Amino acid sequence: MHSLRMIAGLALMTTSAIASAHVSYTGRDLIANGTFDGTDTYTLSGLRVTSNYGWADAADGDWGDSHKGRFTRFTLSEAASVTITVAAQSGVASTLDDLSPAFSVYAGTVPQLSHDGATTPGYLANHPGFLPTTNWYTATGKLGDKEGAWRALGDFWMGNDSGQANAVTYLGHAIDGAGVDVSGDRVIDWVGDGTANGSTSGSWTLGPGTYTVAIGGACYVCQFTESDATWQSARALSASIQIAAVPEPETWAMTAGGLALMGLAVRRRRSKA
Repeated sequence: MHSLRMIAGLALMTTSAIASAHVSYTGRDLIANGTFDGTDTYTLSGLRVTSNYGWADAADGDWGDSHKGRFTRFTLSEAASVTITVAAQSGVASTLDDLSPAFSVYAGTVPQLSHDGATTPGYLANHPGFLPTTNWYTATGKLGDKEGAWRALGDFWMGNDSGQANAVTYLGHAIDGAGVDVSGDRVIDWVGDGTANGSTSGSWTLGPGTYTVAIGGACYVCQFTESDATWQSARALSASIQIAAVPEPETWAMTAGGLALMGLAVRRRRSKA
């Protein structure tokens, strides 16, 4: 088997001002010098999200606000089995310890400094009715047909104010706890991992490329109960990625051939007996 070489990283937008917290992948490189060094697990601690409902709100019909989640990324140079774990991190100064984490995985990345309500034509073409010159958030609900640009359970477009816009392709998600079933004008019915312990994991086999992991809180009803002062208080979390090589075709062929020879030998011994 050829040695596995890959570049993996997780990035976090870091800002003290909610309004200017556009999506950024800058920094947070988990691997020294950008090269896989034989260690198959990488963890980034001290990430923060600004509410306990960002992911859940992005999972409903009018999507959600990207400012209430954190966007990370990793890049693979070869096919690999990837397990991602996101866990609430308690005891961190100036944070609340009630995070119910969830995350979605996407192929590709959105442009740097993407945000809800960007003025790029490509973004507007995929968000008809959205009003980019007005603060999209109001106490009474949404503007246009989308509350935000982040779609937790499907592909979505985002853009920046520099003319860049593109979509990422949804691959799957993981949710802490039992999930949510909400009836009314917003209907959600999705299943969590069954254990509300502040941690959730998901595994995928992925080919070479760059991937986005968007993280947020899974408490849907919290958007109706958290005050402004509360949702601006950051919740801390850690994100880990575990990487294992996918055997190459010739490896599988050699393995299958070896098993076949072993089976033939066993049958011969039985026949002689």
